[in-house]
Amino acid sequence: CDSTNVLSETPGRSETSIKGSLISFIKAQTGMIAATTFASNIARLLTLAECAHKCGREVLVIGRAMQTMISAALATGIIKNFPTKLTIQDAQNIPRSKLFVLATGSQGETRAVSAQLSRDGYQGLSMGQGDSFLFSSKTIPGNELAVGRVINDFISRGVNVFEDEKGDYHVSGHANRPDLLKIHSMIKPQVLIPMHGEPRHLAEHCKLAGVGGFKSILAQNG
Repeated sequence: CDSTNVLSETPGRSETSIKGSLISFIKAQTGMIAATTFASNIARLLTLAECAHKCGREVLVIGRAMQTMISAALATGIIKNFPTKLTIQDAQNIPRSKLFVLATGSQGETRAVSAQLSRDGYQGLSMGQGDSFLFSSKTIPGNELAVGRVINDFISRGVNVFEDEKGDYHVSGHANRPDLLKIHSMIKPQVLIPMHGEPRHLAEHCKLAGVGGFKSILAQNG
């Protein structure tokens, strides 16, 4: 059972809770918008694309990881459809005020699309004065310097950068403490094995299992 948010006391929020904020954000921008999130977060990719589509923007997905994840989600039926995707060539003929880009690189990876957009651009697509870039994600501890470098490069180019400090544009995909308690009570495991977290999270999850009277094993990965 995932342990990453075991220390968070409030129940987790639904993905649908950020749609209103995203639509308001998109409507308020006048130039090109680019947004990044975890490529594996299919629900967020779909949310961002649907909100952009509702605001009259065409969606361009760039970055191999995102394209692979979306294709796999469609092929397996996890999602039924995805708002029409453009090619970079198509995007050249669309007004910047009507363009919404989904880009890889939410953790500041040097070779990812977000980092390239913050510097010289990506395959002819560039960002500058009046454009906006959104981090619809949380920075994983240890990646702050890399993400900060991308943000500073964007700002140096005149791009407006929006981070998710207030939780308006990102909800965690990890279960919080009350959610974990609910899952425990629903499944009633014979043995609970905490995973996906630091040692302090795994140890705390074992304690949480004991609250419901469930046995647990503190096992290191591998």
